[in-house]
Amino acid sequence: MTSTTKCSIVCQKQIVILKVQTNCWERKVKIVFSILPAACLIIIWATISSAQTDPADIQFTSSPNPVGSGARALGVGGAFIALADDATAASWNPGALVQLGSYEMSLVINGIHRIEENRFDPPELDGSTLSIGNDKESVSLEDINYASIAIPFNVAKYYHMVVSLNYQHLYDFSRDWDFPGTGRIVNPNDSDEVLSLAQYVEYRQKGALSALGLAYAIQPCPRFPEFSVGFTLNLWHEKMNSKWEENLRYVGLLKMTGPDFEFPIKSVRYEKRDKYSFNGFNANIGMLWDKNDVFKDGDQIKAGAVFKFPFRAHITHESITADDGYEGPKETTKEKLDMPMSYGLGLAYRFPDDWFKNRRYLSDVWISADLYRTHWEDFILIDSDGYEISPVTYESPRESGVDTTLQFRSGVEFRFDPKKTEYIVSDYILSLRAGMFYDPAPVKGGHDDYYGISLGGGVVRKEGWAFDIAYQFRYANNVGPIIPIYGHSEDVREHTVYASMIFYFGRPY
Repeated sequence: MTSTTKCSIVCQKQIVILKVQTNCWERKVKIVFSILPAACLIIIWATISSAQTDPADIQFTSSPNPVGSGARALGVGGAFIALADDATAASWNPGALVQLGSYEMSLVINGIHRIEENRFDPPELDGSTLSIGNDKESVSLEDINYASIAIPFNVAKYYHMVVSLNYQHLYDFSRDWDFPGTGRIVNPNDSDEVLSLAQYVEYRQKGALSALGLAYAIQPCPRFPEFSVGFTLNLWHEKMNSKWEENLRYVGLLKMTGPDFEFPIKSVRYEKRDKYSFNGFNANIGMLWDKNDVFKDGDQIKAGAVFKFPFRAHITHESITADDGYEGPKETTKEKLDMPMSYGLGLAYRFPDDWFKNRRYLSDVWISADLYRTHWEDFILIDSDGYEISPVTYESPRESGVDTTLQFRSGVEFRFDPKKTEYIVSDYILSLRAGMFYDPAPVKGGHDDYYGISLGGGVVRKEGWAFDIAYQFRYANNVGPIIPIYGHSEDVREHTVYASMIFYFGRPY
């Protein structure tokens, strides 16, 4: 059932209520019936509900496209499929894990501040004024984004392998919205009689989708050590924080006024609380080709590919509603969500050694670029009755018009050796990074354009530890609608800071 359908159902409910409550107000009731449909248009979609439990509401506030973790990766704009060579590689390209030469432990934390400026364009009706709050809403959160331990080892001296255990916080649901609304509709037959509505909507959403992963990588052929493959098995479970919740509160007052009367017709207090748990299993595979001295002595090229298999997750949806203070029973439904397949290609290039000879302190320069494709037409929710719905538009998949999206990410990394001379090399390496990206999000009939830039830096102590930090700015203008009424659109401004700590220990392999 779509949100538009729900609105018409509630309008019918209100008419039935008015017939019961206003039998002795025949003249005024006729006025109410003539302008009630317009008054119903004032109500924001989120405040409208039917008696049944709605399908799961799946609104990612972070990028809906699968991306990996780590401050170093974020610093180069997320162009890390080929460049990945640390403990976060399992989240980007498991085949790249084989580059690890010692035991590694990693921890990534992040902080996000997101601003959404909502706009509505209510219809213009004769003798009426409609208004819904157009303002900025913001939310801030901090969390553990990634944690892992990676263990390299050799088999029969020729086969280098790496296994790792990883936790990743992948999708975010955090959103805080407050919408005031007013409406004033004049009786076309008597301009002194007015139907007015005052309402307030409070909407809160929080939660995440996270996974626990086991990754494995190997150099399968000793004769071609530049080639490696790997895979990651991911378990999504509510105990791993794969769950989210929504809380909606609505207060409204509908009344009719005239020159010598004020008649309250209906006051509404409505609350709805929904909780969702997400359980599923999927696999990713990755490959890496790493070759030295390709064009010139001392240069290096890396080419990577990753494929994330589609999978079906199971959602448990619990819902409780309260109407005018009376709380109904908890309703529980079981639903299914088909997550789409996605795949990407990455390329990275290191400039040759002679490029650095006359550049004091500069020891390495890497440039990288990724293309990533996600098939959102296969993103399908199967509700408790077996009906298929696109979670993007809440229409049938055939009518939704949702299509694939193609990301582009690129970045550059400069590495500096503070004591670099012909004879002395420092134990510390400093890095500066920058990146940019195009990150479209699926909508009905196409996609919304999101763009971003990033800056980062870090320090590595050889055979010890690495610390990286990065800032990302992601933005979009006139995207949506997220709320499918009144020509809703929004501008998004998202600020993200990542900090990563990686420890190296054990003998090198």
